Amino acid sequence: MTYKIYSTAHDEIVRGVDLLNGNESGTLTPWDMDEAMAADAAISRLPQMGMWDIPEGDSPLRFLIDCSGSMRGIPMVTVVAALRKLGDELTIEGRPFEILGYTTATWKGGEPRKAFIAQRNIDYQDENFNGYEEGPGRLNALRHIVIKGMEEDWDEVGRPSLIGLLRSGMLKENIDGEALLWTRDRMRNDAKPAGLIVISDGVPIDDSTLSQNPSDFLANHLAEVLADFEKDGVVIQAVAMNAHERFPIAYPDPVIVKDPRRRSDMGERYDVQWGNALFQGIVNAIHRVDQKLTPSAGPEF
Repeated sequence: MTYKIYSTAHDEIVRGVDLLNGNESGTLTPWDMDEAMAADAAISRLPQMGMWDIPEGDSPLRFLIDCSGSMRGIPMVTVVAALRKLGDELTIEGRPFEILGYTTATWKGGEPRKAFIAQRNIDYQDENFNGYEEGPGRLNALRHIVIKGMEEDWDEVGRPSLIGLLRSGMLKENIDGEALLWTRDRMRNDAKPAGLIVISDGVPIDDSTLSQNPSDFLANHLAEVLADFEKDGVVIQAVAMNAHERFPIAYPDPVIVKDPRRRSDMGERYDVQWGNALFQGIVNAIHRVDQKLTPSAGPEF
């Protein structure tokens, strides 16, 4: 089935600073704030320990964060902490970077699903209607998040805006293929080729979409987008957080970051070992991206 979209009328692009300032449903709980501060303090010790050096370079970097529900809690706290420290170091280096996120605007399809069901009910009342030949396509509203634009100030905009990703109820479903296409559109404004680093913990899932389309509908679209990226020379590197075995199929050759805590401790507070592992994984991803980027090569649009 060819990828298609039922409706884009309710898709959103929001600013991370709006999430932080409360222009969004949900709240930052005391647990969120305590965990974020604890994780941030732990990550901040890494450079002094001399464990990993941030790669030097002047090629722009773009980070794309999976903001799905499975990232809720400690996984997202870990991402926020690692990126806050990484952003500090990249700013000191003077290296351009951007941080984006992707999720859906609602659970259960929201307005697009309501519109589809209403139209379906009308169609089935028509005695000449013989059913649909294929599914309706993507059946939820996208929410793409600009946490820090390439030209925006890190300390004033990016660093504080990351905390907005911890808002309760903010993390929902993930539709990866369209998130990558949105990111690619932003690449058109880059002064020089930028490397893309995707931080995710699984495969694209949206229950509303998959309930009305083939089970591989989103995964196939992601595979098609990745194939186009490779053909056109777009430099992309995935960091897989505690990923399922299927993850390497979606993103080729990911940097794997496994949760080092015992499974019996999954409900415990942030563990610095996982933060260390993620920080190291992102640094390794930057090394890989830098090896692929050359002054004379870049994506074709």
